[in-house]
Amino acid sequence: MEKLASKLAGIKTVAIAGHVRPDGDCIGSCMGLYLYLKENEPDIKCDVYLETAKEGFSYIKNLEEAKQEYIKLIDSNSLYKRNVQISPNDHLVILTTCTSDMTNGRNVLVGKITNKTYPEK
Repeated sequence: MEKLASKLAGIKTVAIAGHVRPDGDCIGSCMGLYLYLKENEPDIKCDVYLETAKEGFSYIKNLEEAKQEYIKLIDSNSLYKRNVQISPNDHLVILTTCTSDMTNGRNVLVGKITNKTYPEK
């Protein structure tokens, strides 16, 4: 863990991402690292990006907490909002682009996959 600690020196945020259709190895690895960072590096803001896990993985510690934190992050950083609620079990699509407004800035669009049609604003 010394190697990991040296890599994290000075880091303020960490993103942990799983692969498409996550299996137990993927979910366990992502959540293991998430829990390690929360316990051992409490000053680092950590976000987990996982597709909705199958019900069989619901026993994994803090999985729902990580999902809720991600939803709060999306909401708190939104510049433009629609009247659409997001829950931990929703399927989301995320698009990211560069922006010339700031150095190393990003525009991120988060969309909820649904069968509903919402009116134009």
